[in-house]
Parts: sequence; structure tokens; C-alpha cells
Amino acid sequence: MRFLIFNIRKGVRRRKVDMMIIFLSTITIERTLILRTIFVLIIISFNIPHLLAEKMQLASKQIIVLNFSDFDAKEIIILSVDCVNYPTTEFRLDPGTEWYDHKSHGPGLKYEYAVSTHHPYCVWIRGPFPAGKYNDMSVFLGMEKKKQPKAEWNRSALYWKLPVGKKVVADSIYSGCPEKVMVKRDGHPEWVTEYLDRIQNRQETYHERLSNFNVLSLKFRHGKSSEDKMQLHRMAVDCVAFLVHHDLRHHPLMDV
Repeated sequence: MRFLIFNIRKGVRRRKVDMMIIFLSTITIERTLILRTIFVLIIISFNIPHLLAEKMQLASKQIIVLNFSDFDAKEIIILSVDCVNYPTTEFRLDPGTEWYDHKSHGPGLKYEYAVSTHHPYCVWIRGPFPAGKYNDMSVFLGMEKKKQPKAEWNRSALYWKLPVGKKVVADSIYSGCPEKVMVKRDGHPEWVTEYLDRIQNRQETYHERLSNFNVLSLKFRHGKSSEDKMQLHRMAVDCVAFLVHHDLRHHPLMDV
């Protein structure tokens, strides 16, 4: 019985598609436009974009992985780290100043990225966080409240992942963590300053390549609730990171 119903529905669906093709073929427009229209209708009908995004997100999390065995044992500075805020529409069901991004003067979400110093890939993405709730240093440390005891910091933060003796390069906001972070300081030799500048420029170049996609550079307006919006935004970030990761094979970041 189920098989019969399926065939009947399938036949109805086929007749609808056939009628659509006949109708479109009678319109005096280019054949390529007709094919594009049919293709878009098929994609929308079967929800292909969302299914494709889920597959890309899964693949992204499999290739963007922090694996310390990939680094030379003699390396000390292994990563560059920075946070990026992306604009969104208002979180109307959960309004508050915690979403406010002082850079875009509106609501936003924050992500932390780490790029390998001597390999042209991003190896760490953490987020999203409300743009105004945590500063970059708090995200790095896993500090979820002001003056929170170190014993209560979130152990999933990058600070806790770094082995002893390994460091990251970051901007001056991270200067309060000298045991894990190297920042530019007065008195550094010129060659050290230039070296750190090149590492940070690579990080900014990676961020720029992500922001070339409108889904991240323009206000993100999807999601029925705050949680849903954050989940969909993370999916968008993972998909873009997946595309950029593969593009880096052909257009790598500059060497340091």
C-alpha cells in the first residue's frame, strides 16, 4: 500500500514537473535561463542547500583540527591568534548589551581563529560568542566572568590546549599572558618586530578571505531564536572556512 501511494505521489510530482517544463519552454526566453529556473526550483523543493551545508560543516570540523604532532618539536611560536566580530540583525527574543559590537555599532557574534605559523592553514575555530560579552583575551583564556578564579576557567579554551613551552602571536590585548602569548613590545630588535608583523598580517589576510563571503560580511538575518541564529551562523562560518581551506592549497598565505 505504501509503495502504491509513493508511486502515485511520484507520478503526480513527475506530471507537475513535466507541465512546468512545457510551460517554461513556451516562454520566449533563452534556454539557459529555463534550465537555471528549473534547477533552482528543484534545489528549493528538496532543501538541498541546508543538506549541503551540513555536509560541508562536518567536513570543515574534520580538516580544521589542532594537532600538535603536525608541528616541529623545536618550534616555539606555533600559532597566531585573533578574534573577529561578524554583524547580525537584532536578537529580538533575547535583547541585551552583550550582543553589541563596538566595531560595527550593532549586534554581532565573535569567533576566535588560530592560524599555523609555518603552515598555511587555520587549525582552530571557536565560537560563536556574543560580541560584547567577552573580549578577545577572555575567549583565549576561557574566562567567562570578570575576576573569575583561574580554577573556574573554561578548559576548552585555547590557552589550556597549548603545551608547555609553546606560544602564540597576538596583538597587545593579549599582553597579560606572557607565558603563552608573544606580543610586540618596545625594545624588540627590528627583525623580531618585522617577524611578528608578518605573522599578524597572515592572520589578517586569512580573516579577509573569510569576509569576502557576503554571508559573513553582511548582517546575518537567519534563525528563529537566538540559539538557532547562533547555530546557523556557526554553520555559515564552517562552510566558508571549508571553502577557504581548500582555496589555500592553490593560493597559500605568505611565508614568514
